[in-house]
Amino acid sequence: MIRYCISLSLGHVNTILPYISDNGVLIPERAIFSWLINVGVILQIIFGYVRFDHVTTVRNFSSDRTLVLVNRVAFFVGLGVSFGLTLIGNFQLESDNKIHSAAATITPEVLNKSTGEDGHEIAALIAEHQQFAGHMQKIHWSGAFFTFVGGIVWMAFQSWITKRTSSLMKNPDESCCRCRYWTRVFLTILSFFFMVLGIVLALVAATDSSNDGGLVWDDSYHSMDSFRGRLSLTAAFCEWMVALLSVVFTLTFVPEYRHLHLGRPKVVVDWAERSSTEDNGNVVAVTAEEADLESGAARRLVPL
Repeated sequence: MIRYCISLSLGHVNTILPYISDNGVLIPERAIFSWLINVGVILQIIFGYVRFDHVTTVRNFSSDRTLVLVNRVAFFVGLGVSFGLTLIGNFQLESDNKIHSAAATITPEVLNKSTGEDGHEIAALIAEHQQFAGHMQKIHWSGAFFTFVGGIVWMAFQSWITKRTSSLMKNPDESCCRCRYWTRVFLTILSFFFMVLGIVLALVAATDSSNDGGLVWDDSYHSMDSFRGRLSLTAAFCEWMVALLSVVFTLTFVPEYRHLHLGRPKVVVDWAERSSTEDNGNVVAVTAEEADLESGAARRLVPL
């Protein structure tokens, strides 16, 4: 929301409902976008690990192999979501600002007429810039795939885990567990619906045929002036809804996390077992039992 207000006030976006990434293209919102994404990645990893460890505390967890497997897979899917967020935040899209668009249309002929100099070198630099921008766009979209698709898969796993663990808790509140389960299922289905709808509308609105018979992405219709523009705005609305629903899904864990107590992290120093010790420069053989005792005595908990 901060990025949106800045980009809208500076005129960097010319619509009331841009795509999320369009709010982080130009300076200064570009830097804020990357910073917020990186902070979000750290929080996402911490949250995913706490959730993973929280599930392992339920009764008879280790005896339920399916739950153990799904919990582990969900943790790695969450890491994939964090990886996708880093791609989105650090490989931004190229700007569609009018100034940049005008610069991209400069041709050697225009430069020759205006300056009298050979503009082929500048045109080559512009073409090279557009090529690199295309690579950045593909990386950015790959990150969006990991984030949105992986996020919905993660939500589905967590909904299933909620149902599975409700019967394994020591003092289960059946009505509360059932409410949390169905709430998360509803949010997951709704997110999936908006994601699929947004992808379809975006492809219809912004896909054009190129001169060589291929397909190119052209999002210049993003306005209320045409039918394709309205489809593009609807696709942007779906993207914002998926992001909002993922935040709401995360907030459903607040009642459970109120009972968690996180302490300072500690490092366990475990010295390797030794079969001999030095005594005044002489090597003295010890038994296995003595080595175990020595190793146990050397074990310490060192707070960070």
